[in-house]
Amino acid sequence: DYEFCIQKNLSKRMFCILPLKEESEGTHNSIEILRCLINVYNGGLSVCDGFDCGIHDFLLETMLLSAKERMAELSANAEGSEQEFTGQLIFTTHSTHLLNTLYPDEVYLISSDDYGEKSVSCMGGFNLNKRDSIRHRYIYGYFGGLPKAGGIDYTFA
Repeated sequence: DYEFCIQKNLSKRMFCILPLKEESEGTHNSIEILRCLINVYNGGLSVCDGFDCGIHDFLLETMLLSAKERMAELSANAEGSEQEFTGQLIFTTHSTHLLNTLYPDEVYLISSDDYGEKSVSCMGGFNLNKRDSIRHRYIYGYFGGLPKAGGIDYTFA
């Protein structure tokens, strides 16, 4: 038997070894994202639901930017050769911070009406200026796709 452990750096000179099963949801999800990215880098399609679960916005943004950079390198290296880079990452998220990390044509919103009917729209189909903050436009309802929170009645509790 063996147990998968992670070495955690506590400072420059101190670390601890922690069994993976004791790690946080965010660490587990980060490892799952890395597994998805390895598949993408090898030309596969990866679909990650809840890409942002338990992972800090700044770390998630760094991971996504690094992944985009690596995919661009792989695509550029494949140009002019017989092999085309075909890797693709599709993910769902509730993090609005990633909206300014992605290009509008890379973002699709799922909207739901009062009857639960869903529709999908691409942000690339909206008239945007380069200086527009896509995140702010989304938050203020320009694209739709916002949850309808209304009021929540907790009197039943």
